[in-house]
Amino acid sequence: MAEARRDLRLRKSLYEFTKQASAPHRGEPFIDNWHIQAYCEHLEAIIIDDILQLLMQCPPRSSKQFVLSVMLPAWVWLRNASERVHVYPVMALII
Repeated sequence: MAEARRDLRLRKSLYEFTKQASAPHRGEPFIDNWHIQAYCEHLEAIIIDDILQLLMQCPPRSSKQFVLSVMLPAWVWLRNASERVHVYPVMALII
């Protein structure tokens, strides 16, 4: 039962998914900060069409590339395997 609730939480929230999935991917503990949650909230808004375009301008080593190009596609495919995600090097996301 607890596992089913956890799975539902991970499917609903990119931020929760990122927290759970990033440690095994990077081989180091997840270090949380407000900006990672902000990335995730804005990217979720794009997925549900609340935001049509997003430009993320952030300093190097702030996890934007990791969240955008690794976590976001995995999270979208977890929710709907037929969904397509296009990520462009200028950090623009178009779906």
